Amino acid sequence: MEVVVRIALLTESADPHAMSGGPVPGPVRVPGSDQWCDWLARALPECTFQRFAADDTGGARRRSGRGPRGRRRSRCLQYYGALVRALADPRESDSFPTALYALAEATCEPGALPALLASDAAQQVLEQAWRESGGSGAESTVREQLAAGEALERCLRPLSAAWCRVDAPATDICHLVGGGTAALPALLARRLHGVPFVVGDHRVALRQRYADHRAERQHGPVRALELSFLRLLAQETYRQAAFVLPGSEYDRWWLERCGAPPERIRVVREGLADSPAGRPEEVLPEPEALTLLWARTPGEACDPAAVRAALALVRSEVPEVELQLYDTAAAAPSTPGAPRTAPRRGCAAGSVLLLPAPVDPGPLIEAMLSGRPVIAGDLGAARETVGPAGLLVAPGDSHALAEACVALLRDPERRARLGTAGRQRVQELHSAEGAAEALRSVYLDVVSRWPAFPSAGGRAAQPFSRPAEFWAAEDPVPERTVA
Repeated sequence: MEVVVRIALLTESADPHAMSGGPVPGPVRVPGSDQWCDWLARALPECTFQRFAADDTGGARRRSGRGPRGRRRSRCLQYYGALVRALADPRESDSFPTALYALAEATCEPGALPALLASDAAQQVLEQAWRESGGSGAESTVREQLAAGEALERCLRPLSAAWCRVDAPATDICHLVGGGTAALPALLARRLHGVPFVVGDHRVALRQRYADHRAERQHGPVRALELSFLRLLAQETYRQAAFVLPGSEYDRWWLERCGAPPERIRVVREGLADSPAGRPEEVLPEPEALTLLWARTPGEACDPAAVRAALALVRSEVPEVELQLYDTAAAAPSTPGAPRTAPRRGCAAGSVLLLPAPVDPGPLIEAMLSGRPVIAGDLGAARETVGPAGLLVAPGDSHALAEACVALLRDPERRARLGTAGRQRVQELHSAEGAAEALRSVYLDVVSRWPAFPSAGGRAAQPFSRPAEFWAAEDPVPERTVA
C-alpha cells in the first residue's frame, strides 16, 4: 500500500513500560510501549511511523557540545533568566512560551543548550532570577540552587533533539504519547516548520507527576519549580495541539481542568492486544473451589486493612470460600495477614474478582477480559469501564465490599451473566479495530486542516507523498514536487 501519512511518535522515555508506571498489564496495550507501536504500524499500513524518545537526544548530554559565544550567549542567558522568573513568579507565567521558544531558537547548534545550562553563568542567572522572584526561591540554599539547575537542565534537554531542527523533517504529524517533556520537540517542530501534533494523554501525565510520591525525595522549592515547569508546559502543549486524545471521559474531565480546549478533545480508548485472552473461546472455566480473588493493582488507592476486614466478613458469611491474592503488576509474596498468592492462571483463578481501588483502567480491562464478574471501587474511570457489567462500591467501605462479594459468591447464575457481559463490554469499548479507526480519523483530520510546512521558505505545502485527488481521479494525478 502506498504510504500516505508520515508520523513521528514521541515518548518521554525510551523505556517501553515507562508510560504505564510499571509492566504492561497482560493483554492490554500501553500507549508508548513497543507492543503498542508495533500494533499501530500493523493497524494503519497506509502510515509510516518513526519513534523518538525525549530522553534520547542523539548524544546531547550535560557538558557536551559547545555553548553559544559573545552576544548570542548573553541573549541566551537573558532568555533563561526570563524562563526561570516565569516558573518562580505566578505574575510572570504568561511569558513562559516566549522565553521557551526564544531560548530554543537561540541554541540551535547540537549540544549548545546542555552546554549553556551546565555553565557557571547559567547557574548564576538561575540563582539571581529565583531569588528576585520571591517565594521559596528567596531563601533557597546552595544545595537547592544546584538541584534546581540539574532539574531544569533535565527538563529542557529534549529541546536538543536534532530531528525537529532540520530544514524539512520527514514527518507530517507528531503524535505525542503521554505528554510531559516529550512535548518540547513537538512544539519546536510546529513553530519552526508548521508540523501539527496530537497529544495522546491517556493517563494525564501532569496529574501523575503531581501525585507521584517519589518526587518527595526532592527539596520542596526544587520540586515546586519543576512542577511549575511541567504545568506551564502542559498548558502550552494543549494550546498548540491539533487534538488532545484522552483514553476515557474521566481523563477528558482532567484534561479540561489542566487547560485543554474542550472543542479539541477526542476520546480514543485503548485497544486490546492480539492475545488468547481476547478470544471468546479461550475463556477458562471457573475453578472447582469457590474462590474470591483480590486482584491487587499498582498504586492501589485504598487501605489494605479495610480490604482485609471485608474479606473477614466474607469468610464468616461463606466459610467454604477460598481467598487468594493476585498482583496484577508482578508476582509478589503474600504479606502477613493477606490471602495466599494466586496460581499462574491470573484473573481466571478466581470465581469473583475484587479490585477495591483501581487507579488505572488497565487492570480492570484485563480482569473483565477473563470472563469473571468484577467488583471494583468506584474510582476514576472505573464507572465508565465497568458500567452495568459489574458491581461498584465506595472505596474503603468494608461492609459494602463484603455484601457485594457475598451476593456474587452465592449466585452462580449471576456470576456467569456478569462475567459474559463484562467481557463483551470490554471487547466492544476497547477493540483494536475501534482504536485504529479512531486514530486513522484523527490523523486524516489533522493533515486536512493543518498541512505541514505551510509555505515555509517559499515551498509549497506537501502534507502527503501524493495529493488526495490521486486516489479519487480516474486519470492519475502527477506526484507533487517541491519548488
